[in-house]
Amino acid sequence: MSTVVITGASGVAGQEVIRQRPRNHAIVALSRKPRRMEDDVEWAQADLGSGGGLTEALQGSDAVVHLASDPKHSQAVDIEGTRRLAQAAQAAGVRHLLYLSITGCDRVPFAYYRAKVEAENIVRASGVPYTILRATQFHEFNDALFRRMARAPLVMPVPKRIRTQTVAVSEVADHVWRRIAAGPSAKILDFVGPAVRTWGDMLPAWRGVRGVHKPVLPLPIIGEALKAFAAGEHTDPNAPAGRITWEDWLKEERADAYAAR
Repeated sequence: MSTVVITGASGVAGQEVIRQRPRNHAIVALSRKPRRMEDDVEWAQADLGSGGGLTEALQGSDAVVHLASDPKHSQAVDIEGTRRLAQAAQAAGVRHLLYLSITGCDRVPFAYYRAKVEAENIVRASGVPYTILRATQFHEFNDALFRRMARAPLVMPVPKRIRTQTVAVSEVADHVWRRIAAGPSAKILDFVGPAVRTWGDMLPAWRGVRGVHKPVLPLPIIGEALKAFAAGEHTDPNAPAGRITWEDWLKEERADAYAAR
């Protein structure tokens, strides 16, 4: 049985990757705070920001799935944290470092995306056999963005011409394990959602499921980053794609909400 260490284990992607873990892998989930072992998952205390606990957590591991990220502290976590992790992985003799990045991060002039590119470069230069898996935005992420926009008073302001190619986190997690099974590729690979859509196209289904009826206020596309998003620079229609559409995901969300009542 091989041992796989997962960073960012308590996040949306991390929890789904853990849920889908194959039976032939022992899981070590990293957390900044101490946690008890649960569901056959060992939690190890380690901090990417300081490097504390990384050496101990990676001892005896065969692979690392690096999901940890923090847009608000990208220099400390995404860049320096990845550097510390890669150094610890090399010292521990890890045979496969899989880093989850973002599709188009090298084409969008956005500070967080630039941090992801720098983290990719660290992984590539680490000396550890690697795979860089770029994914498009999760359905969950766009749902959270729309919720935030809907909190505005009287109207829902939305730059409707933004393009995206949202993907289900469950399918990304499945692809992560497929790449782990395939071994290090020494490549940057993409995994995307089933269709490129504009936010304007995605809104009606979302508003119906979430019960949001206030008028939509279309916002102009201002700034280089928004122009790149509107141009679809963070999408890739030719990459391997999932099958769960935005509407499929919303229907499942509605079903889960009714079941929880």
